Amino acid sequence: MRIAFYNPPAPTPIIRRYMCSYNAGSNLYPNIELLALAAAARVNGHTVVYIDCIAEKLTAPQGIARVRSFGAEILVGICGLECFRDDVEEMKVVKTALPEILVGLFGYYPTLYPQRCLDEGLDFVLMGEGEPGLQALATGRLSTPGLSTPGQINPAAPRLTDRQFNKLPGPAHDLVDPTRYSELGLGASLTVAQFTRGCPYPCRYCIRTYGRRTVRRSPRNVLDEFTFIKQQGIAHVRILDDTFLTDRQWATDICAGLIRANLGLTWGALCRADNIDTDLLQLMKKAGCKRLFIGIESGSQRILDYYRKGYRVEAIAPQVRQVRRAGIEAVGFFILGAPIETWADVRQSIALAKRCNLDFVIATKLVVYPGTDLESEIGHLARVNPWAAEHTFADNCREREFMEWERRFYRAFYSSPAGIRTGIRTLLKDPRRAFQSTLEVLRFAIADKDGDHHPDYL
Repeated sequence: MRIAFYNPPAPTPIIRRYMCSYNAGSNLYPNIELLALAAAARVNGHTVVYIDCIAEKLTAPQGIARVRSFGAEILVGICGLECFRDDVEEMKVVKTALPEILVGLFGYYPTLYPQRCLDEGLDFVLMGEGEPGLQALATGRLSTPGLSTPGQINPAAPRLTDRQFNKLPGPAHDLVDPTRYSELGLGASLTVAQFTRGCPYPCRYCIRTYGRRTVRRSPRNVLDEFTFIKQQGIAHVRILDDTFLTDRQWATDICAGLIRANLGLTWGALCRADNIDTDLLQLMKKAGCKRLFIGIESGSQRILDYYRKGYRVEAIAPQVRQVRRAGIEAVGFFILGAPIETWADVRQSIALAKRCNLDFVIATKLVVYPGTDLESEIGHLARVNPWAAEHTFADNCREREFMEWERRFYRAFYSSPAGIRTGIRTLLKDPRRAFQSTLEVLRFAIADKDGDHHPDYL
């Protein structure tokens, strides 16, 4: 069959993933889930195309024209979270224009709400890990877990085992033009990779990639994918594993293999504040690691405990400073707006960000998403309706307060010596995107209380 994998258009550039979505800002990534599904479909004998309306700057009619010219029989679309309602509408536009093809959705919300998505006029929903459901759809096996169709709601697909995950081909990096994608300070020619699925940690606010059980590609498999990426002329890889450093030996083996292979690629990954290991950092640097994104979340111990992070606040700054000493850029993620949080807690987070000597900070309001532990515990305080135009807190006064906390956080950090140093260095390395990002920071930081949403730098 001919299958199109479709990242739909949006009013402003956004990055969609199975378990999150965010403003692209100065960065843009291809969609890892769609590329993975495309590779699996191709191995099963199907003809595939990846159409990224965001990266290619396609309008809805232009995207539909691409789908029509390809001769698609099935179209798989990915949806975000904050933009979910709009994404469903975009898929309905495709279905209306091309009624002869099967049009469906993949993602976290479709997995939670398959019937509602089908009620919108779509033909199918892929639930959980998408590979089993897609192959079932293509072969007409409609009673298969992982695939729901009108009149046939099935459970999500069982999680893949390590062996099954390793048998899947690497994502179809050859389907994209890497020069369309970039990350601030690292230039263009970028792709994304995901070598693990799942996250074992109990953070109460988190949407994990398919669940807490973690499956991993073997180090040999990972190195083969890096080699394939290099062959496509790509320079940088953003690794999107929920946390890359959970298994130290696995990460060590990958880094050692990259050093031996000497591919010349650079890469970045996500980790927790308590996963950082000084010896491993040196190996990562030699293996091409350029940037680490670190989930710090708060500088207040009582907020860390509330989130069930499982580490001590006093250990964070010494660990994070080791990242920069190893010659790797450190980006810190912070969450503001826990139900018990006060401005005093936020001040501790600002102080910690400065002590860590971070290169960048990303501070966002807590959103209580459906299906998370936090939603089941306090959903009455901040329930998200995926079908609403915007995600808002039940308490609008607190919503405005949290937005102001974000502004004050950004102003405090980026006017500090660490923030100024980052701005100058990034401006020298990547003038155009750095200038755009600086304007975004200023526009948000000085906006009034009803101003724009927070910027997403990286």
